[in-house]
Amino acid sequence: MKKQELVEGKTVEREPKSLRERGQSIVILAAGILVLLGFTGLAVDLGALWVRDSQLISAVDAAVLAGAPEARTGSGVNATAAADSKAISFLHTNDIPLDTIQNFTSAVGQTELGAVEYTITATWQVDTYFMVLFGFDQIALTRSATAAYFPLVDIYASSRVESGVLSTSNQAVFGPNSCTRLGDPFTPINSPWEPGVYSYRYRILIPASYDKDIVRVELFDTDSFNQSNNDVQITHSNRWYT
Repeated sequence: MKKQELVEGKTVEREPKSLRERGQSIVILAAGILVLLGFTGLAVDLGALWVRDSQLISAVDAAVLAGAPEARTGSGVNATAAADSKAISFLHTNDIPLDTIQNFTSAVGQTELGAVEYTITATWQVDTYFMVLFGFDQIALTRSATAAYFPLVDIYASSRVESGVLSTSNQAVFGPNSCTRLGDPFTPINSPWEPGVYSYRYRILIPASYDKDIVRVELFDTDSFNQSNNDVQITHSNRWYT
């Protein structure tokens, strides 16, 4: 009920204090709800962006790994086209949008060791849900990845040098007459499951600080050391260590 008060000779009607406070509470509550909805929408959009970002990273990694071996089959534009074709198929498989696939960039180069290197960069314009209310219709996610194709074979040896005896079993040292299931994936001879003549090239990385003009390499077959009850005699050539 309104109250009448005499102010400077005039009668003024006023709302009760409780009604005025009730009106202010409604305004504050409405503003609080809007803020809460804004933070909720932001959390939903950020979660969706995180999922899309993870999807894009995985897709780009898979695509570049698939494309790198294809890049070695050609040169220049042909090499890039061959790698791109394979990369595109993997992007499709990982459900990357068509506009992202059509606009990704790529390049074919070489590493310091001369291996073929393939790089792709993809940008995904991800639609937002609630951030549209703040003027952000889309958020651009850009991810790049690089892969290199090494046709050379790395064979690792133990750090022990006494008669070539290995302290730990190594898949590279069981000899060419063993099959792959026994641990020699490198040089099978007369393999019924992989017939043919085999040859492999190996690389040696020489540090930039090495100031000699001669590199000495010793090759050894440790197959005899891994056989029980052997009586083989070992004669070492002269050697030096750095």
